[in-house]
Amino acid sequence: MSLEDKEFNEFHLAARHPLLGVAVYAFLKLPRPWSIVDVSDAECDLLNRDVPGLEYRWVAIGYINTALVNLESKIAYRLKLSISKFEKEEDAEANIEKELRKIIKSKNIELIESRDFEVGGHTAKYVHYLKRRGLIFGRRDEMVVELFLYCEKTSRLLRFRIASRDVDSFSRDVDSFREIFRGVVCHHEEP
Repeated sequence: MSLEDKEFNEFHLAARHPLLGVAVYAFLKLPRPWSIVDVSDAECDLLNRDVPGLEYRWVAIGYINTALVNLESKIAYRLKLSISKFEKEEDAEANIEKELRKIIKSKNIELIESRDFEVGGHTAKYVHYLKRRGLIFGRRDEMVVELFLYCEKTSRLLRFRIASRDVDSFSRDVDSFREIFRGVVCHHEEP
């Protein structure tokens, strides 16, 4: 089945404030059977300026934690989106490289894949790794994929992180995670 033939549901990672209105972290186009449930924690420290014609504002600094669920297999994964404000693209790229170096150089990390990744007209950085934990009281390995995306239209650096200790299920679903990342919407397109 081609990407064009698949059915997608659009989800918004957002929070509503009685005075400030709707604060959007990002929009996700999730292929069926994926869903977002249980926003467990969200913080918004700064919003971008209003854009005429929009009923929401982009979160400029903040994070949101939620669960990404495969409704067919009934398996949930932790999804965290952290957002930072960077006016200059080169500053954002330097931050991305610094974070990637930390991941890759960690002695507890087994790197599986690291590459450039196209998302919504942007070139993002994608990394997939196994984080090894616990030697004394048993293994507690965690499989992780992360996407670092700088959106120059909103001056935001988005860092998506999907993780789980269920390494086998994660390995089966990793292609879906890449497809989900391709469906990220980080800025409003002008008509």
